[in-house]
Amino acid sequence: MSVSVLTLTAISLERYYAIVHPLRLRATPSRTRLTIVAIWVVSAILIVPELLLVRDHMVRGLVFIVVGGSL
Repeated sequence: MSVSVLTLTAISLERYYAIVHPLRLRATPSRTRLTIVAIWVVSAILIVPELLLVRDHMVRGLVFIVVGGSL
């Protein structure tokens, strides 16, 4: 989910700078690669707490999602 939001934010910022400063910012392959890697790294960092804290438990055929505690 955060990859999509960050990708749209990066596209929006790039378009903003292209309109406001048309001769200043040039998109290069290396800058594009760096942006993609940064988006994925930030997204991976943001998901770590959820991976560590969210657990699911099945009780009588029902699945319960528990955040940070035990059922």
